[in-house]
Amino acid sequence: MSRIVSGMSDIQHLLTLVDAYCQATRAAETTLSTRVFSDGKRLNAIRAGSDIGVRRFARAMQWFSDNWPEGLDWPADVPHPACAEPAATPSPQPSPRGGEGVCAEAST
Repeated sequence: MSRIVSGMSDIQHLLTLVDAYCQATRAAETTLSTRVFSDGKRLNAIRAGSDIGVRRFARAMQWFSDNWPEGLDWPADVPHPACAEPAATPSPQPSPRGGEGVCAEAST
């Protein structure tokens, strides 16, 4: 049985990142949901109270860390995961910026 992330703080952290990312990139939430979860309806379900597994949550947080928009500050109240090693955490969908987020900058 997989563990479930349903704590308000974890889900709120994820949704804070979603809101900041969508506002900065003008991406639709369904588009972002597809990029992060390979499921365009997943973020809407999470907003509506659906749970998310711990591994899926960790992969989503890592996706944001690896693809965070250049010049956009990471929200201060959200824990920032370390950058993934190259090819260690493949994104389900490529970043619209070609993977050139905060982590890509740090590795160059």
